[in-house]
Amino acid sequence: MPSRVFRKQIVHLVRRYAPLVGGVETHLQLLNQELLNRGYKITVITEQTTPDLPRQEIIDGIKIIRLPVRGAHFKLKLWKSLWAVRHKWLGAERIHIHDVFFWMLPFWPLVSNKLHITFHGYEGSVPPNWRQIGWHRLAAVLTKNNLCIGDFHRKWYGVKPTNISYGAVEPTLQPSKKTNTNACSILADYMPTLASWSIYKLPSYCTNKG
Repeated sequence: MPSRVFRKQIVHLVRRYAPLVGGVETHLQLLNQELLNRGYKITVITEQTTPDLPRQEIIDGIKIIRLPVRGAHFKLKLWKSLWAVRHKWLGAERIHIHDVFFWMLPFWPLVSNKLHITFHGYEGSVPPNWRQIGWHRLAAVLTKNNLCIGDFHRKWYGVKPTNISYGAVEPTLQPSKKTNTNACSILADYMPTLASWSIYKLPSYCTNKG
């Protein structure tokens, strides 16, 4: 059987990923599977949250690299671990950050032209503090574009969304007559998380621009 030819390499940076379960994890798994089907090579760099999780493995065709950052001096461990696997993200076509913009901050001059970010959620039950607002705004300025999960980011963080989505859900609707289902799959049409596909230059009707 011939090996798969990948057209582009994408690296995702995220705190948690499969086999862990959660909203961001589901969002990214669904996105990755569709991108994989479209011929992209995907690597996920995430935290090794427990010692029993392997440092590297492949799940459903996705390469996963887990960084050993538990304990004291978290940020120093994180940046050292990221630099140790720099061959993975320096060579990527795009680096897609999921909330954790500070991961790339020391390396920003090396990768500023390939950074994209998704702002996933709201931090806490009270209005965000100046530090949280500042980080969101800095991340929006220093990345090429952003996807906001929910329009509240505009109100509470002062971030101008490139795209807006409302979470990751399984497709349940029927195809629209206005949609070209040959060029944009049913999954792409009806899973709101795939608004972020504008990052990957998919057809405009696969996106939901805010």
